[in-house]
Amino acid sequence: MAKKKETAISIFHYLTPNFSDKTTIFVITMKIIHTSDWHLGQVLYNYDRTEEQTGFLEQLVRIVVNEQPDALLVSGDVFHTSAPAAATVRMYVDAMLELRNACPTMTMVVIAGNHDSASRLDSDRKLWQVAGIHVVGAVERSEDHSALTEHHLFTVCDARGETVGTIVAVPHCYRLPSPSFYTDLLTLADHRLPVVLMAHLTMKDSDTTGHDNIGTLDSVALERVAGYDYVALGHIHHAQDIKDSQKRVRYCGTPLAVSFDEKAKHSVSVVTLHGHDGPQVRTIEIETDRPLQTIPNDEPLPFCDALQRLEEFPDSRQCYVRLNVLLNEPLPIDAYERAAAQCAKKNYRLCTIRTTTPNTASLTPSAMSVDRFQEMTPIDVANRYVASQLGRELNEQEMRMIHETLNKISEEEHT
Repeated sequence: MAKKKETAISIFHYLTPNFSDKTTIFVITMKIIHTSDWHLGQVLYNYDRTEEQTGFLEQLVRIVVNEQPDALLVSGDVFHTSAPAAATVRMYVDAMLELRNACPTMTMVVIAGNHDSASRLDSDRKLWQVAGIHVVGAVERSEDHSALTEHHLFTVCDARGETVGTIVAVPHCYRLPSPSFYTDLLTLADHRLPVVLMAHLTMKDSDTTGHDNIGTLDSVALERVAGYDYVALGHIHHAQDIKDSQKRVRYCGTPLAVSFDEKAKHSVSVVTLHGHDGPQVRTIEIETDRPLQTIPNDEPLPFCDALQRLEEFPDSRQCYVRLNVLLNEPLPIDAYERAAAQCAKKNYRLCTIRTTTPNTASLTPSAMSVDRFQEMTPIDVANRYVASQLGRELNEQEMRMIHETLNKISEEEHT
């Protein structure tokens, strides 16, 4: 049997006694698991979520064991804050090593999101490489092609050691070296095999339902990521394929809800690329024993009626609860205590009471509820302030100063 490889296709010629010379075409495939926006270390209304986040990571390990992918991509926002606690970092490190053991041959790539500290992730970059894990915290600004290739491009091999594709990894960045940066990196890849871009950004025409805190940066047009076989996005928490992208551009969404407004199902995406054909995507839902539940979930009700709904709500699952109240009269002075007592009967965790005034529109973009403010990070607050006052995003120097301040505060708290 003679074997010849051309581009992404292996062609085998063979003869049989009963048939004339035939050709069978085998297209090289690449399977990836696409996940993002873990937000490890998030504290929800003073409730620690380590148990749920550990549960997700354990599920992800099982998924990797079952799927045996060629690559695992984490498209940003690994942590919820730029200065995560030591226990949160240990949880992340332990999980990454377990994932590596679950499929020793897969390529693992992690990029920084807007919640992460790029410098903190980059500080361990070479150490992670020893474990065969590629971490990209900051964008390489050199124009040298070899430097760009080494920093942003990673070869993917299958279990047999055969090269099956390339990952182009671009972390979150407030100002890319050039508007054509994604295209420039694409030219450095081997186009004979599938090329996947992973990035953390806001894509134009994306559905931001349940995720209104996405910053004021201009969204990225679909044309800027054209040419890639698949674009594995992070940042928007609602899993979706971007319109008109032929399912080549996708947000995998959060594996766990980060706020009460995230009502879509939470999952990781398993993507199979057959050469340069369109990707085949299926999702694996992530289960949690403590979901975020708004009661009532449809329309707000007067406090006593909402409290009755809370009492009637099935207690088969331990929930975080946001009580949805129509404020047609002042809340009772003991409203929170009464709601908390009702939650305690069911082993629920009361987070907040959302109030809505009759015949009023939703909050304007310049306004914000207390519960939304509590969900924001210091970087989010600073970005919102600068946007409202100056009409722009924080620049890189300002971001660096805030990160340094947060790091110093974190170090002082843990000394």
